[in-house]
Amino acid sequence: MHGFTLRNLLEDETYDHIEPHITQVLAGRDVQFDFSFDAPPPAGAGGNATGERGRAARADLSAQLVPRIDAVGRVQGFYVLVTDITALKEVDRLKNELVSTVGHELRTPLTSIRGSLGLLAAGVIGALPEKASQLVKIAVENFERLVRLVNDILDSEKMAAGRMEMKLQVLDLGALVGRSICDNEGFAAAHGASVRFDPDPGALQVRADEDRLMQVVTNLLSNACKYSAPGGRVEVALARRGKAVRITVSDKGPGVAPAFRARLFERFAHSDSSDARRAGGTGLGLAICRGIVEKLGGSIDYEPRVGGGSSFYFELPLANA
Repeated sequence: MHGFTLRNLLEDETYDHIEPHITQVLAGRDVQFDFSFDAPPPAGAGGNATGERGRAARADLSAQLVPRIDAVGRVQGFYVLVTDITALKEVDRLKNELVSTVGHELRTPLTSIRGSLGLLAAGVIGALPEKASQLVKIAVENFERLVRLVNDILDSEKMAAGRMEMKLQVLDLGALVGRSICDNEGFAAAHGASVRFDPDPGALQVRADEDRLMQVVTNLLSNACKYSAPGGRVEVALARRGKAVRITVSDKGPGVAPAFRARLFERFAHSDSSDARRAGGTGLGLAICRGIVEKLGGSIDYEPRVGGGSSFYFELPLANA
């Protein structure tokens, strides 16, 4: 269409949303973003996609902008690819709704099962024969795995819906990391791993939700223990970096396949390696860690370790910075 500007073609609210992206592409950068707008029904149609006469349907779109650059490197305009993702958004909404419903419905019977297994394991009904005691132990271990699965699913759904609440307070990060290591000593020993903690000598405080931050540290720590070779050592380091603090958890396990690194922090992401299959998991842990850290104003990433293995780290702003 000639003689029209984007502002002519789009409603003010939509244009105001995409204008910063246009500025970026005109500066020579590729841009991708999602947006919504009220799409009028087709000409001559008696209604719209919602079946309501005289009202516009809400459309969800994904746009990719690529600069058009001339022979001397100047931006002359840009190309636009717009994809209608309305149906995909609806499917995603229904999926999250289903996951949330199933997760909440599972919690009630799980609470009852946990109580019953706890009574059996504690010998409340009397001492159990050795074989029965072993069976109860196996049941308790698998039950705890199921609880973690349900909690991961619910946390993932809350995060996707933007409903994860944070109770912020000033925390001593060194003390919190130390507690996480102590709490996971048994887990590390069960996987033949030991943990070495190298804290920063200064007092490093962050403003965070204690339970959620503990969840992040524990997840990275347990992953490192699971993937370490028998007799391996997991190293945890805490260091100030300007106005932020970095927590690094390193192991000497098999590392992360290069082809999988880009998907590490995606929901339900699983590596195809045999080590990953043996370790199990939902594929949600790292995605949840990323969501928590980013909600606290930080960042999380991974880098291969020199000599083999992995280093996962996250940074948070210091409370007094």
